[in-house]
Amino acid sequence: MAIVLYHGAANGPSLAVLAALAESGVAVERRPIDLLAGERHDLPGVDEPLARDMGIEGEGPVLLVDGEAMTESVFLAQFFDELSDVSSLQPADPFAHWEMMMWCRQITERLSPAAALLGNLAFSRGRLAAMADADFGAMADRIVSADLRARWEVLRDGASIRHKWRTAAPRCRRRWNAARASWRMAANG
Repeated sequence: MAIVLYHGAANGPSLAVLAALAESGVAVERRPIDLLAGERHDLPGVDEPLARDMGIEGEGPVLLVDGEAMTESVFLAQFFDELSDVSSLQPADPFAHWEMMMWCRQITERLSPAAALLGNLAFSRGRLAAMADADFGAMADRIVSADLRARWEVLRDGASIRHKWRTAAPRCRRRWNAARASWRMAANG
């Protein structure tokens, strides 16, 4: 089985996968990539760009197994664990396994995006802003996911969450007030 792991620096989703790989002892060819240069969106051997961009993490590692692209750090860590001949990192007890998966979900869907945003604001914005428009455009054009591409553009352009909230808040207040009014009408018969 030919296995190649494309990964960023040892932090975030890449760190989780690299740690699981080290614990598993599975023999994998590791290829570090520059995530900020958009290298994840143009990987050799990955013909289906959607395979790279469908993951919720967006910029996590990509594992290529016999030509099939796999993403998502939790699933990649499980994959390595299940390929391993050493003792498992996953609990054997079904309830404990469920608990582990719930914590993984909380971290992947809640904590990691917030930490990634803070890290990107602190370290990535300057590098992306310094890119020539044509270079940034060419990189962004390789990103299949419109949502992920928009996040890169917002990060580069310097739009802040506070600005997004200010523009969204009036609409949210109108919807909330309309919902409250309809609840009151329903309660009053």
